[in-house]
Amino acid sequence: MDRCNPANLERAADGRGAALWILTTPHPLRSVLCKGYFETVAEHGLRRHDRIWVNASAAAETVEYATLVVTASGTPGAGGIAVRRLPLRARKS
Repeated sequence: MDRCNPANLERAADGRGAALWILTTPHPLRSVLCKGYFETVAEHGLRRHDRIWVNASAAAETVEYATLVVTASGTPGAGGIAVRRLPLRARKS
């Protein structure tokens, strides 16, 4: 099972209630969305409501992009970090 490399996760900005993180990883998006993927970075300060901009499959020919929201944060083994993918919104012309 793939796990998040802490070197690939960077805090980009802090807001009042949430922070913005950027993750660039060679792992496919389906691995990033699996339970336990973020367990290796549970102590890096990810909090509930934080956003993660994901560039997945970065080494592949086609890169996958997604925005995730942290739905639960905790220590490894105690539930860990849970995320869900935010849907894309259509732009109005």
